[in-house]
Amino acid sequence: MYAKAENKWLVAASVTTGAVMAAVDTSILNIATPHLRGVFSATTAEISWISTGYLLAVVIGMPLTGWLCSQFDRKNVCLGGLAVFIFASILCGFATELGLLVAARVLQGLGAGVLLPVEQVILRQAFPPKEHGLAMGLYGVTVMIGPTIAPLLGGLIIDNYHWSLIFFVNVPVGLAGVFMVHRFVQNKPVQGDPVVCIKPDWIGIILLAYGIVFLLWLLERGERLNWFETRSNVWLLVVSISSFTLFCAHELITKKPAVDLRILNNRAFSSAVFMSFVLGFVVSATLFVLPIYMQDVLGFSATHAGEALVPRALVMMIAFPLIGRLYNHVSTKLLMGIGLALGFFSAILMSKFTKVTGIHDIILPQILQGVAVSCILTPLSTVALLHVAADRLAAAAGLNAFSRQLGSSIGIAICSSLISHFELVVRGALIHHINWANPVLRDRFTGVIKYFYTKSINDYTTAMHQGFSQLNSNVTKQVVVISYQKTFEWLAVAFIVMFICLFFMKTKRHEYI
Repeated sequence: MYAKAENKWLVAASVTTGAVMAAVDTSILNIATPHLRGVFSATTAEISWISTGYLLAVVIGMPLTGWLCSQFDRKNVCLGGLAVFIFASILCGFATELGLLVAARVLQGLGAGVLLPVEQVILRQAFPPKEHGLAMGLYGVTVMIGPTIAPLLGGLIIDNYHWSLIFFVNVPVGLAGVFMVHRFVQNKPVQGDPVVCIKPDWIGIILLAYGIVFLLWLLERGERLNWFETRSNVWLLVVSISSFTLFCAHELITKKPAVDLRILNNRAFSSAVFMSFVLGFVVSATLFVLPIYMQDVLGFSATHAGEALVPRALVMMIAFPLIGRLYNHVSTKLLMGIGLALGFFSAILMSKFTKVTGIHDIILPQILQGVAVSCILTPLSTVALLHVAADRLAAAAGLNAFSRQLGSSIGIAICSSLISHFELVVRGALIHHINWANPVLRDRFTGVIKYFYTKSINDYTTAMHQGFSQLNSNVTKQVVVISYQKTFEWLAVAFIVMFICLFFMKTKRHEYI
């Protein structure tokens, strides 16, 4: 059954407002991360919490949607999600400490976690079944508007205004969404709606939250506190593993789980879910790491860094509907294989970045990865559900979305930790190779000392100090560049992992679980 709406297009415009707002917020924040790291005097691992905290809250908020729909009609749930997101955006803008900003971002994520699923439910109610594909396609394309305009908008804000404006821009957009949803979306739920509204699995949600929070906390502080040489890190690992173990056991035995892990008993579906996890990992990690690299290493302004990311989103906006048309005419594995090959090649190109890389060198791999994600995500979302019985489609779709969000949060945390790890390892290796017996090094350093000696009006002590400072600066720059190169190499490995998973996927309807 679907609800007859006088204007289904106004309903679609109303509910996509929230998704666009969330997409804009995430993309703007990627560009602003290097600036916020300076504002709050934070390390890369510490500042990553403003992204991972948000994504974690989205993961936790999603399973609550069904229960909220049973307590309130879906229109009010949508309005509530918008209200929470707007209020949290205001709190983010007024945050004076990193901890307060992270807390506000978590609240934002809870709003988005509830908002995103219920918007798609309202869309399915507004359009007849034969137009559900059209509705979801338009929804996806509309959401892509956010990542298209947000990087450049974020760069302009950071370079010309106060950073808090990146959060305050959500307020007018969100208020417009509240007005449109209130005006055009129906109040009552439709009889026979396939969304199952049940009491939430609080035990499962709490265990999941504990597992993810302690894992992310371990990843953030592990390198800084010598990993498992510190007892507190060992306890974080123990608590995280225990929580995940209890979560899996509970979800397998409870009748109404928050995340139905029993669906994973089919190899084809579990392979698709794992690919969704890795894809979320790679995409979010790239979009987190790359703006920091461009601004910290290459010296790009926030605006120029935003400009470098715009072509990626434009290509995805064009490619998504085109890939959707090709899906029924081209082998699914071939389509995804092409995407994985392009993704791998793009990561390899990024691993070749140096401290003199230009903006045009940045744009090419972004275009390639944009096409790659389109080639992978479009068929993956469909193939993942091919072997799922109709009565389990909702749970399977939720698990697939959950895995992608989980991969995003863990991907950002792991890449932040990898950068810190590589910086320590590479610095030690480079310093080990600074040999004063090397005549080339000795002659060049002597030339540097002479240069500073002349500039410091024949003060040898000052010249030596400036010379060693210059040497340390050059070593540090090289350390940072190599660390990012190695991080991008690991992202290339992730595409290889997905390629292996592709062999285990079934792309034709054959069996149901």
